[in-house]
Amino acid sequence: MDDIRSQMNSRRIEIKLRELSGTAFEEHARFLLLLINKKYNTTRFTKDEGIDGFVIPNPSKLNNKNREIEIFSMYGRMSGHNVNANGFKRKIRQDFHQAQEWAESNEYKFVKWNLVINFELDTSFKIELIQLCADNNVDFEETNPSVLVSKIRGRNTLFEAATYFHTVDAPRMPYSSYSTHKLAEIALLDIVEAKNKNTDEKFAVLANINTAIYQLMKENQALEENRKLRVYISLPRTIKINTRVLENYIYDYKYMEGLFVQTKHYDKKMDSFFRDEDENNVICVQDLASIYTLCKYLREQLEQTGTFSIEKALEKCMRFHSWSEIRKHIINKDIS
Repeated sequence: MDDIRSQMNSRRIEIKLRELSGTAFEEHARFLLLLINKKYNTTRFTKDEGIDGFVIPNPSKLNNKNREIEIFSMYGRMSGHNVNANGFKRKIRQDFHQAQEWAESNEYKFVKWNLVINFELDTSFKIELIQLCADNNVDFEETNPSVLVSKIRGRNTLFEAATYFHTVDAPRMPYSSYSTHKLAEIALLDIVEAKNKNTDEKFAVLANINTAIYQLMKENQALEENRKLRVYISLPRTIKINTRVLENYIYDYKYMEGLFVQTKHYDKKMDSFFRDEDENNVICVQDLASIYTLCKYLREQLEQTGTFSIEKALEKCMRFHSWSEIRKHIINKDIS
């Protein structure tokens, strides 16, 4: 039975990798590469000089003149774009040459180029890339979803990957049983899944999330004693103070391609928990006030239209990203 479950999780991960596009694919591919190769190093997503990651095969030879480097270039399929169009092919060739130039300028021997993709190259272009690498004494490897998944070794590693991809089969625990950062992660996943549910089910998901947030607050007694306007003034601040996430677990969740993707870890508190990055809305979960605020605006939409748009709710969160503005908005407009 365990072997069957492992195969099912592997297959689900592969299917999800193939379905993702653009940056969302790159985020997930990077996670798997970090998970399966301890030598893998990441680079920044934009302005990376054609390098999306690298491996130093022999770290003990870093001071040697012939030190070697393997370079990774990633491309996720783009909706409405022809991945075998001339412009796209030109970009891939250009990234190879940029990677080669970077290796030479930093005195590395460029030994292998890994092309990480989730679409099919046409045969003639693939042969061209193999020949291009061979002409420059560089090994070529196409790393597609099947290859990535095949490199996951061990049940614990597979379980970690399946958890990240939300493909693991596990009994759902109540929100109240989770720590603050895990509650936020599960809540965002449930909000995405609720998009395809009916109105009553959407209301239930949002209600369950906020009920759990209330349960985690440490000032329940004070809230019971202040049921009038003071409650609404103090509620967001109370949530913020009493549901803080430990610094080691502060993450960004970027909303892209209809998913919340965990992208970054911060060692310190950020000034804002809603922001725009690379044309995507981002939630930095430092406490559960960000989740509460998102649920609040989703519920407003439900009450008005019977459904909700996560994009519109995030846009509203962005407009009132500072706590002074959120509290002012709650007092003046949103509380009846």
